[in-house]
Amino acid sequence: MKKIKLLIVEDELIAAEIISRNLKQQGYEVVGVVSTGEEAIQEAIANHPDLVLMDIMLPGDIDGIKAADTIHTQLQVPIVYMTAYADNDTLEKAKHTEPYGYLVKPFKPQDIRTTIEIALQRYETEKAMANRYTAQIQVAQEKLQQLNQVPKLTLLEKQFNQIINALNSVKNTQSIASVFCLRLDRLPKLNNILGYQEKELLMNLLLERLIDRLGERGILARLNNDEFAIVLNPLTHKQEISYVAQQILQLFNEPLLINSQEFFVTASIGIANFNDDGYELEELINNSKKAMNYAQNIGGNRYEFYQKLFSIDWANELAIEVDLRHAIERQELQLYYQPKVDLRTGEIVGAEALLRWYQEAKGFISPAKFIPIAEETGLIKPISDWVLQTACKHTKALHQEGLGFIRVAVNLSGYQFNQQELPQQLLKIILSAEIEPKCIELELTESLLIADVTLAVNQLKLLKSLGIKIAIDDFGTRYSSLNYLQQLPFDILKIDQCFVRDVDRNSKKKAITKTIIDMAHQLGLKVIAEGVETEGELQFLRQNGCDEMQGYLFSHPLPFQDFKQLVKSKAILSIK
Repeated sequence: MKKIKLLIVEDELIAAEIISRNLKQQGYEVVGVVSTGEEAIQEAIANHPDLVLMDIMLPGDIDGIKAADTIHTQLQVPIVYMTAYADNDTLEKAKHTEPYGYLVKPFKPQDIRTTIEIALQRYETEKAMANRYTAQIQVAQEKLQQLNQVPKLTLLEKQFNQIINALNSVKNTQSIASVFCLRLDRLPKLNNILGYQEKELLMNLLLERLIDRLGERGILARLNNDEFAIVLNPLTHKQEISYVAQQILQLFNEPLLINSQEFFVTASIGIANFNDDGYELEELINNSKKAMNYAQNIGGNRYEFYQKLFSIDWANELAIEVDLRHAIERQELQLYYQPKVDLRTGEIVGAEALLRWYQEAKGFISPAKFIPIAEETGLIKPISDWVLQTACKHTKALHQEGLGFIRVAVNLSGYQFNQQELPQQLLKIILSAEIEPKCIELELTESLLIADVTLAVNQLKLLKSLGIKIAIDDFGTRYSSLNYLQQLPFDILKIDQCFVRDVDRNSKKKAITKTIIDMAHQLGLKVIAEGVETEGELQFLRQNGCDEMQGYLFSHPLPFQDFKQLVKSKAILSIK
């Protein structure tokens, strides 16, 4: 049986000799004993050991961590650290080199044997998985060569013209020629999870399934990385076209295995029919794309037939997008502030920053219209940055006026929350404004948080470590799982106005709202009620221990200068 080759890197000669002797007695082959990082790299290249035992604190310019990183990266040799230094900083640095074990001196001979065997077993397992993945990629690439026979748009157009010519040659035909456009749903999430190779593998597996499912019923082309076009052979009834679309969507119900991990993806399909929706292939593809976009906007995992209304909506959206690109530079965006009031004292303790867009020619444009367009086009990033910077600047202005500690809450979009650099970006903005992080609250919706609970927990922990408060917005309107409440580390729960409205006169709302308040307090959360408009609603909330409120009963959202004047006036909510 082949002996396992080990390289020992230890600057204490006596300790190195003892370790070497013990390992040889246990049946290992020691191919070298060196005392510096430079020697370790040279010896590893020369002898290519099966595993390196690496001391961290070594003399010279290259310490054990740097040497380990070079050896593992260049030679793919597993590293086990040996050190007397086990402080957090050392552990954190060592962790980034992906070690296979960590021995803290002094250790027993049996400890080192156990660590080596576990490390080698883990390494072999990972190598086997990598080999399987490489084989999977190779198979996918071979299939890709076959799939590259999928026609390009020019060949698709040729096929389309042949179909139309055949239809036109038949008198009084009832047959319908259709064009599908298909796109995967939730692409940003896939891009965050998968690397380039994994995503290409996924797309190719899907492409293979599409071709197999489509069979002789039509011809498929890949328009770009994430979109496909299908020209169906003529069918007699619209119901038959729907059936084909349903069949295609069903293939996405089956999991995709990528690097031993299952993925479930969904898709949206738009359908345009020859004659009814256009005469040229380009026109039909464009119209089917509009239908596909509509299908995604209303939830995805579905198909939609093109309607003339989509073209009107598309033109409106395009006009909004063009105007939105200039909104910041033209200073058309504004922040309005709706005060938050302490229900014990009646005093203003904070405000929610609400984005408004005002155009002189058109007046105020609803956020419901322009926020989805901003997210789809990527404009949400500069707009979000502007909102955060402006909210922090206004918060600083309030404090400079000596108006006390006023918290400002900002709503985060899904795009913002999913950005890995959000904590760093936010901290940079806060520090630039010279305010304390605890002055800022971030409000997030339930649906945003539960889309990926693990990601949400990690992101929230990072944000909270900065001292920022986190609020869950619109609570009770969507999922409201107690499991999520336990997992997600937030500080504030906001009761949606649909529960607050007429809560003093509706027995079911009374029971629900009281339960939410009691539950939140038991979890250590502050409770804020939204949309309070009547004295009856206010009194019910106070009697049941709600901490704060916001709503028209006290104030509408106000431009910043008006909000500042309201705070200056020391306005107090009348509490009977």
